[in-house]
Amino acid sequence: MRWLLAELTVLAMLAAACAGRSPAGTPAPDPAVADRIALLAASAVEVDGAPGQADTLYSVDAEIIANGRRRTGSPRFAGVGERGRVVVGSTRVDVVGEFAWASLRYQWFSADENLITEGQATLVMLRGPGTASWRIVHAHSSQGR
Repeated sequence: MRWLLAELTVLAMLAAACAGRSPAGTPAPDPAVADRIALLAASAVEVDGAPGQADTLYSVDAEIIANGRRRTGSPRFAGVGERGRVVVGSTRVDVVGEFAWASLRYQWFSADENLITEGQATLVMLRGPGTASWRIVHAHSSQGR
């Protein structure tokens, strides 16, 4: 019994030491940049069903994965069809230097039938060198269950 208490104490100390913390002095992202990233992520999902509409938001070699499968054209996001409307719900943005991550939840409403699909996506963006322009380099999405 005594060894169990010792093991639990060591495990608790390890868990506390491994807890995620931001490094001291890490600046918070500029709110204007975070807002720009959130708008870019929402725009990518909202115009996804229309061919060609979102192409300028992506880098040339962007990798898009939806429901575990690579996608090369529109629609790129899981659960989104060609005719319908997307509403973006919650969005979370993290910016570190030239990289940004956006996680969001969305719903797609079919224009042709009585169908609503929920999905979630994570987008990774990279800022172009010497510019304020951001491009999506990776998008991963899946349908809600």
